[in-house]
Amino acid sequence: MIKLLYVIIHPFGDLHSLAAFGEPTLSLVIALRYFISSRSRQQRQQPRPKMSNTGPSYGLSAAVSRKLQGKRDGEQENQALGWIYSILGERPPNAPYDDILRDGQVLCKFANKISPGICPRINTGPGQFKLMENIAAFQDACKKLGVRETDVFQTVDLWERRNVSQVTNCLSALGSVLQRTHPHLPQFGPRVSEENKRDFTEEQLRAGKDVISLQYGSNQGANQSGQNFGNSRHM
Repeated sequence: MIKLLYVIIHPFGDLHSLAAFGEPTLSLVIALRYFISSRSRQQRQQPRPKMSNTGPSYGLSAAVSRKLQGKRDGEQENQALGWIYSILGERPPNAPYDDILRDGQVLCKFANKISPGICPRINTGPGQFKLMENIAAFQDACKKLGVRETDVFQTVDLWERRNVSQVTNCLSALGSVLQRTHPHLPQFGPRVSEENKRDFTEEQLRAGKDVISLQYGSNQGANQSGQNFGNSRHM
């Protein structure tokens, strides 16, 4: 039995030594060896999953993923894409929003159009780590242009499409900053409120110290006008 198992598993096992087992056994051994070799060949030919690929989500992870996908605003994404390509001076391609931005090349070109050389190197090769470097370069460019770090999306938000809405929010924050620093560019995002600084004289500041808190917003002081404690109920 041990000799039989060895010949089945070992690819160079001597089949002539199994003649004593009879022709049916020999045919079975040949079939099993063919099945094992074909399975191993299929496994070698099957491409290995990339490191950034994630399996399907279940339970709480699936619920969170659905919630994040539900936050996406298609109209805002179209506006963001149109804004990017209006600055690039090109026509946006007919492709999904996240597919266009995923490799970071368009984002880096867009940043260089705003501030030449802010993304000194744009990787175009097929390697996923090189393309993720493009995304990281755009994130650094956003910070240099004035976007708060809390408004900048994470790499996995775009590369793995975990939170594409955060990418749009980052572009909106960048658009708000550029309205102030680059007013000649096409606008996108909410307008940032401007500072409304008030200057008071020393006399006004001294007069404010004499006002008690109960008189803030009133020129009559505290009184009992309008109170109805103890008043009878009129039927």
